[in-house]
Amino acid sequence: MKNIALWPNQKKDHDFAVSIRVAEILHQYGAELKVRSSDMPKAPQYVRQCETLDELLEGTELTVVIGGDGTILSAAKPCSKRDIPILGVNMGKVGYMSGVELGELELLKKLFEGDYSCEKRMMLDVSINGGLAETALNDVVVCHQIQKKMLSLSLSENGRSLGTFRADGIIISTPTGSTAYSLSAGGPVMDPGLELILSVPICAHSLGARPIVFGRDSELCIDETDAVASVYVDGKYFSNFDSRSKLTIRASNTCAKLVVLHDRQFYSAVKNYFSM
Repeated sequence: MKNIALWPNQKKDHDFAVSIRVAEILHQYGAELKVRSSDMPKAPQYVRQCETLDELLEGTELTVVIGGDGTILSAAKPCSKRDIPILGVNMGKVGYMSGVELGELELLKKLFEGDYSCEKRMMLDVSINGGLAETALNDVVVCHQIQKKMLSLSLSENGRSLGTFRADGIIISTPTGSTAYSLSAGGPVMDPGLELILSVPICAHSLGARPIVFGRDSELCIDETDAVASVYVDGKYFSNFDSRSKLTIRASNTCAKLVVLHDRQFYSAVKNYFSM
């Protein structure tokens, strides 16, 4: 592991103390480091400053993300397109996708000893009317633009209608995203190593509208909204959505690769993080 990109989150690491400590450790083991100047204006001299995302990720073997799960979600799409693994250093409240905690930075040496594992995480391709497109690691959410308003939603799988229902919205989630918004809406916890697609209505006004788990080969379509809705991909606004729109969601051909530096047991992590 030689060429490493740093992806710090200044909202979490206000004075870059953690980012600099991570850089010091990686530099100590001979890593060539780089960072976007907009992410870390005052980087150590041995860290090369990059102006663009393309420059940052060109030739990169690993991206080390310093922040929380939200920061990892930001890095996931550009890194997955280039097949670059991500190691998350957790500075968030949960850090469910992170590979190392703040008190474990000494484990970074394992990167140079080859003593680590890489988890592949399924992603979703999202498009509206066959055009505007995005990729999600966690989830796709359709909800009313006005809070506390309901939508009429029609869901189909591989061209077969599964019915129309009224709800506050709908979440289409990956197994990784099953422990995020989907869990709060009553969806099941799924092992992130699985390749499945989860549909979870949000506060549905129907006894028959329940979470459904689909196979990887399923293509889901959502339409029939009776009002203007908003579509969010991994928590970020993506597009408006109305009765003339068709939202299509399918498994992506790309996947996120998350590096783990210790033996992490999924269900133990769920118990610890969510106090089950």
